[in-house]
Amino acid sequence: MKRIIFLSVFIFLLLSYSAFANVKGLKNDTLSGKYTPALTYNDSVRMIPAYALYRSWDTTSLEPYHFDVENMSDTEKVVLETDTSCCDFVQPYIGAITSNFGFRRYRYHYGIDIKLNKGDSVSAAFDGKVRFTQHNRSYGNVIIIRHNNGLETIYAHLSKILVHPNENVVAGEKIGLGGSTGHSTGNHLHFEIRYKGHPIDPTTIISFDNHSLLMDNLYITKNTFLYMRKRIYANKRYQPSNLSYIKRGNHHYYIVREGDTLYGISRKSHISVSELCNLNGMSRTTELRIGKRLLL
Repeated sequence: MKRIIFLSVFIFLLLSYSAFANVKGLKNDTLSGKYTPALTYNDSVRMIPAYALYRSWDTTSLEPYHFDVENMSDTEKVVLETDTSCCDFVQPYIGAITSNFGFRRYRYHYGIDIKLNKGDSVSAAFDGKVRFTQHNRSYGNVIIIRHNNGLETIYAHLSKILVHPNENVVAGEKIGLGGSTGHSTGNHLHFEIRYKGHPIDPTTIISFDNHSLLMDNLYITKNTFLYMRKRIYANKRYQPSNLSYIKRGNHHYYIVREGDTLYGISRKSHISVSELCNLNGMSRTTELRIGKRLLL
């Protein structure tokens, strides 16, 4: 009899702890920095923007996603609702665009630069939840927000960050102050729009002259990321001053340097991770040795 009572009490306490963990899951996640399985899938969908699309929530990594655009079907379309009747939009900062999306010197520029003064207010573009706020060597003080419509936006080179991870924000809410931190030659806002970690030219979505959206629905296809699959090599890239790249005959190689990752190399070289692995007979988990040549 005592044994039965003991088991009953043990089961009751176990069920009570599970229920408590489900309620406190997001709070624990705030402390650890990463989303944990404490919350159920339905709770995650309710509390995390676009969770059904991403299936993850990571507040410690700037680029946690490994979505391979090469595996997207040419006919597959992901509709991102940007209808202003259900999702407000506010231009993060109204100013002159000083640098566009695309090749800039010998590397790709994955966003646009908007001129501002130090201390100017920078606003959230859409409603959403702050996913990442840290100081980054390249981006400086940077904020990443995941939005209810499935997009993520990046705000970089800020002089001050005014929000925290897991904080809900609305379109037009002040999230930071303009500056010139990180790799920056002057005060400006570096603004990016991403889908599953891959940048999209903001000027194809937003009219920065009229400060409004160009469309109600954004259709994502493989061709959206066509720029990533094009082998564009600027002459400067292969000059001796850029020791990351060399040319041997008709082949181009990337020389692995300290701190390099496959994803980082794929972005800089405009080649997908899967293609990079196939060309070099390696897998995503292969150790990158400093000085190793990777065929591009």
